[in-house]
Amino acid sequence: MNQQLSLSNGSEWSASIAHRTDEITAGAQEEIQQFVRLWTANEKSEPERIARTVSCIRALIRHSQGLAGPDTPLRLARAPGIIARIAREPGDQSARWVSGWLQAIRDFIDVMVEPWEASKLKGEIDALLLPRPHRDWHLAARGGGGNRHSGGHRRLLSNIDLLAVLQRSMEAKSGEQAIRDRTLLELCCGSGLRPAEIIGLRWQDLRWTDVAQGRLFPVWATVRRRQQELTLPIYVRAAIWLARLRDLLSLPDGVDSQNAVFTELRRPFSPLKRRRFQEIVDGAIRDAGLHCKILDLRAAFADYLLTTHGLTEARLTSILGYALHASTLELVRENKRARAAARSRGLNLARETHG
Repeated sequence: MNQQLSLSNGSEWSASIAHRTDEITAGAQEEIQQFVRLWTANEKSEPERIARTVSCIRALIRHSQGLAGPDTPLRLARAPGIIARIAREPGDQSARWVSGWLQAIRDFIDVMVEPWEASKLKGEIDALLLPRPHRDWHLAARGGGGNRHSGGHRRLLSNIDLLAVLQRSMEAKSGEQAIRDRTLLELCCGSGLRPAEIIGLRWQDLRWTDVAQGRLFPVWATVRRRQQELTLPIYVRAAIWLARLRDLLSLPDGVDSQNAVFTELRRPFSPLKRRRFQEIVDGAIRDAGLHCKILDLRAAFADYLLTTHGLTEARLTSILGYALHASTLELVRENKRARAAARSRGLNLARETHG
């Protein structure tokens, strides 16, 4: 792109963009033109920066189209899960390119989206720009998270990573399999239920309330933990998919069934095997371009509840079903440190993230 174009001539700049299709749709071209006009009218930016930003937005759109995702930057900006998939896509794309793409779509959101909505969308992008190194860690409490840990590694994740995993759980699947696997991952990413508890969950273990009432946890699951019954809440996003699975199986509201929620497709009355459960979870995580464990997903969910919904750590302990509050503090500690480091050093940290 001609770097000598004058910023004072916005119409000439926009016209030059209009002639570059780069295999993107007419709607995408129009939005990019509008973005450049508004940007150059409100902010004095170097031509080189504008050229790089436009090029990065086009690259994101092409990647999104390759994933059957949104084909315009405005729709893509409102699809953080797709952006996460692109950023986490395994392959040869360099960290520097990914950083540029994320910064470009963030600039686009700043200009093209209303402030009340832009704040949340930019928060998702910022989460992708946070550094996510492996950390050595120890659970502070026995049994916190489900097992005794003598030490290990945890990958720092955020809500946008969860969205990528959830979307990948349905890829190349259809019908009951797609909904079953998505619901299963939703419980991993939206509740304190452990793998064995998810596998053993029966429809009669669930207590339903009306999702339309706007409750954060409209479904509650009763499980046995520490040799006693424990009732754990299920986040609204996961509850919606539980309802879809229930409707697919033609089960009535308030169903009292001893049937397992998750079953083998060829044997509908046989609970899902642990090995198959692990294959589904590992496949979605791998396809999202991540390397993590179920506990990492739970930690990201806990961090999301703290930062987005403002829940207290004490309330979080109850939601996760931990016996000791120290387990919750250990679970969310590294994410809090990563955010603090990002605030002190700025948001352009994707080079460290994808190294």
